[in-house]
Amino acid sequence: MDGLVDGTLVSVHDGSYMKEVNPQVCSAAFMIRCSNTGLRAKGAVEEWLESADNYRAEILGGIMTQLVLKAASQDPRLHYRTVTVDYDNKGVVIHGNSPQWPLKENQAQADVLRVLKRVINTSS
Repeated sequence: MDGLVDGTLVSVHDGSYMKEVNPQVCSAAFMIRCSNTGLRAKGAVEEWLESADNYRAEILGGIMTQLVLKAASQDPRLHYRTVTVDYDNKGVVIHGNSPQWPLKENQAQADVLRVLKRVINTSS
């Protein structure tokens, strides 16, 4: 991560769910870019399942972003600062900022929220 300067890492992601196209598919895309070096990572994921919805798509985008940030910061010889990541979905913001809090009973999309929380909790 040569050339990475504090405040130069920008991350965006978004989920997509179009029930009218296929009610069993949700997807997400992400991009992480260093404004200092111009280097970027980007990707997309899709999932086919009965419980597909927009909330799940947003969570998948958060998971993808967190996994790439985690993978990019594994070199123990380098010092990494905390990265602030924001989402456009209030539920994902709440869970992402409180990864140690347990989920409510019957929490919607609990399986992917558990993954998001685990990735965040194991990244520090």
